[in-house]
Amino acid sequence: MNIKQSSTFFVIGNDIRQSYIAKELCKKGYTVYIYQGFESIFEPPTITQKTSLPNREIYYPKAFKEHWNYPPLYDGTLSTPCLTTPIPCSLKEGFFKSTYIIFPTIISSELEKKLTIFSYFNTSHTIIAGRLPDTWSDYCINHHISTFEYCNDRDFLSFNSKLTSEGLLSTIISTLPFSLYHRFVLLLGYGNCGMEIASLLKSFHCSITVVENNNTQAALAREHGFVCINNLNDFHQISSTPIIINTIPSHLFSLRQIQMIPTEGWIFDIASYPHGFLKQHIDFYSINYCLELGIPGKFSPITCGFLIVTIIEKNIIKWRNGDYYV
Repeated sequence: MNIKQSSTFFVIGNDIRQSYIAKELCKKGYTVYIYQGFESIFEPPTITQKTSLPNREIYYPKAFKEHWNYPPLYDGTLSTPCLTTPIPCSLKEGFFKSTYIIFPTIISSELEKKLTIFSYFNTSHTIIAGRLPDTWSDYCINHHISTFEYCNDRDFLSFNSKLTSEGLLSTIISTLPFSLYHRFVLLLGYGNCGMEIASLLKSFHCSITVVENNNTQAALAREHGFVCINNLNDFHQISSTPIIINTIPSHLFSLRQIQMIPTEGWIFDIASYPHGFLKQHIDFYSINYCLELGIPGKFSPITCGFLIVTIIEKNIIKWRNGDYYV
């Protein structure tokens, strides 16, 4: 039996990325089960604005179930069937037949709490996700269930950061009531995403100041031609900076600094929980704020699905041999 005949995938979630993961796996000859039983985490960005913008139509891709009304997920030209299992009995059947269980890249708090799902897992499964919550990781370790987090894969991180920066740029341009060209930008963080974001903004001739406390990353930012400081307290132009982009899941801004953000200024926050700002501060001080999460799955779901399958497939043989890719 070849590896494709013996590898069955169970894809969970309404995130549109999951639909393209399933389709890509089918195209490659794997057997795939789909479970659509969880609420969609695929939501529009949270935007808080204190000024009225002109009415404009914003398109957000449909959720998983709606998206696959046409074309159908099952395609007779595929070498193996792709089955949809939306009811509990099919959920059990799919788990029992599957080797690899694929969860969404971002696991919502609602999904994280559904620990009863683990009653279906056993040592023959490999749980795949972008990142697993600590509670899930601990359960899998204690019950000898294999896991793989593709957000730890270097190739995934590199390309996913490009998709993130591209999608963020689209959000910024469609949200700002003014041109991006020649604007002052404060960028918090110079990791994979920060680096790609800065590179794109440079083409708009933005004047970028980076805040990065990691000496290696800070040196890299300076090498790339950006002004870089290690501490936000050393930045004294907040009141004249119309665009702030945060990639760090930490609250770096003090209340005094938040109050200094200009009336026409905008914050774009792509950091995971706890994000870069507290909602009560944003509301209280009436800050223009856009929290945009899961960008690659929203703006480039086909590319993201292909990328995830590529990372998964290259590691299947290593998983079988107990050798995990790092």
